[in-house]
Amino acid sequence: KKFAKSRVNLDREKIPPARKKTKSALKKKLKSYTRRKYYKDFGYPLKKFNISSGFGVRRVDRRGRTLWRHKGIDFAAPTGTPVRPVAAGRVIMVIRNSRVWGNAVLIDHGRGIKSLYMHLSEAGCVKGQMMKRNGVLG
Repeated sequence: KKFAKSRVNLDREKIPPARKKTKSALKKKLKSYTRRKYYKDFGYPLKKFNISSGFGVRRVDRRGRTLWRHKGIDFAAPTGTPVRPVAAGRVIMVIRNSRVWGNAVLIDHGRGIKSLYMHLSEAGCVKGQMMKRNGVLG
């Protein structure tokens, strides 16, 4: 499929790098596999939202060079809006004040399924916490 293009108003050289330790830990957690499956339906992380950027959008700089492909969906909502997990699961990582991801939470739903919530105004959960579908994670 041909994906949309999204122009980012800065050059590749001006994008702040993620901390190597945090980036490495996140990659390791994303590759992990939990045999247990947390049952329940999947839903949306917000009650009301606008999708501000879809999956696969190609981010390009001012010169038209591809910076990265967007590997998620951005939901736009006012600061302070409660964010809920898409399904029940265990919090396996909480990132605070990252220059790249802001406050972020990674939830393991079991059987290799994980959901990652980035750019939160605050993270309202802790590593190891079990989250229900209606719980607030940030």
